[in-house]
Amino acid sequence: MVGLIAAAAMVASFFLPWVAFFGTELGPVYFFDENAPPMGDYPWRVYAVLASFAFAALAVLCVVLRRRAGLVMLIAGGIPVGLIAEPILRGVDQIQDLPVEVPRGIPGGGDVQGVLDTVSQYIAIGLPMYLIAAFVLVLAGLVRLVRGT
Repeated sequence: MVGLIAAAAMVASFFLPWVAFFGTELGPVYFFDENAPPMGDYPWRVYAVLASFAFAALAVLCVVLRRRAGLVMLIAGGIPVGLIAEPILRGVDQIQDLPVEVPRGIPGGGDVQGVLDTVSQYIAIGLPMYLIAAFVLVLAGLVRLVRGT
């Protein structure tokens, strides 16, 4: 049941705004807007995010039809989790390779909390909903795979 709710939340987040600034709200639906750039101009990560919505919709369908949905849920949640983890892991490796000590905090005396407060002003409901659903889908998918459902 939790996996179904998370998958449905991920699908719903497709239609909600993810960022809002200067009176404009943008979300994944923007990629299909008439004013959006051609689909061939986007980086591969955009296609991966769009694929996660398709897998989430497939997970909802599998649960409703009482089919095994564990792997589909794991893929739907794993795509965004992987997209988040990949640059972080790459950055950690690059920092560890530096021959100097890297200072903590943000250059120029800023603090991390101040940056988060500033960024949070522009985040709309769709992005946190998508990310929370992704992490829940990874867990639900793993549980379902272990249980064989």
